[in-house]
Amino acid sequence: MKRTLLIGLVVIMSLTMIASAAKYDLTMGTGGVAGTYFPFGGAIAGVINASNPDINMNAVSSGASVANLNGIKNGDFDLAIVQNDTTFFMYNGTEGSNFAGAAFKGISTVCNLYPEAVHVIVRYDSAIKSIADLKGKKVSVGASGSGTEVNARQLFELYGMDYKKDCQPEYLDFATSAAKFKDGGLDAFFVTGGIPTAAITETAITHKIRILGIEDAKIKQLQAKYPFFAGVTVPAKAYGANQPDATKTVAIMAVMVVSNELPENVVYAITKTLFEKKADITKGHAKGASIDLETAIDGLGAPLHPGAVKYYKEVGIIK
Repeated sequence: MKRTLLIGLVVIMSLTMIASAAKYDLTMGTGGVAGTYFPFGGAIAGVINASNPDINMNAVSSGASVANLNGIKNGDFDLAIVQNDTTFFMYNGTEGSNFAGAAFKGISTVCNLYPEAVHVIVRYDSAIKSIADLKGKKVSVGASGSGTEVNARQLFELYGMDYKKDCQPEYLDFATSAAKFKDGGLDAFFVTGGIPTAAITETAITHKIRILGIEDAKIKQLQAKYPFFAGVTVPAKAYGANQPDATKTVAIMAVMVVSNELPENVVYAITKTLFEKKADITKGHAKGASIDLETAIDGLGAPLHPGAVKYYKEVGIIK
């Protein structure tokens, strides 16, 4: 009798442990530790886990947008934070992109998260006044396979150059770019990220910097080819006193993308949490304040996941 009771208790405890365990273990690709994606992704994952007992989401550092999309394709990631332009290129297999001729339709969008400005950082007293002046210079174009590298290529092309031929490119993440720039090993470095981005903030603590501007005519020329770009101004002192000048540049959107294999109920829960727990996410990272239903589905690079559509219909964003 005691043995039967003991076995019964063990079975009940085992079933209870199984029931209490997270049903969905999800891995989210983010970016380098000195960028915005990684800490912001961590804040999002923490709130989603706290709000949804059936979800256990882990935000991991990665090579950012291109690497994240390939990670979803390869099954390494279930979801990721990526740039809307890079999403568009993968979904459509756009010629001239990292995904030329290799369209992948296995991704869907959840929502826009926040705008990302394309920063090109030089020393304040540098003779480099324009992207055109980067010819022959030592330039970090971002980590290989990152959205920053994609944007660097687009801007060099805008000024009639190929960065692989017309400058001395290095493929470094934000933190490594900043460190090498401060040590004098780079003339400039690219960062596509939110305003502010940690690597630039840290650079400006010890070095007076300038962000290269893009002329209005050039912005219009870029938008004619890539309509997902928007003009944006990086305010003076966004990076402290050592960045005294405001600069007009371009921006894309950071978006959340998921694998089509994720069930509708899971993506619905993620979408609902992003908007209804926005205040909690913002406590973990300031970029949470940019999550906005009014702009949630503008200019997306891939279709919405059915789970996201369900939520947007509930709140009246989609009729």
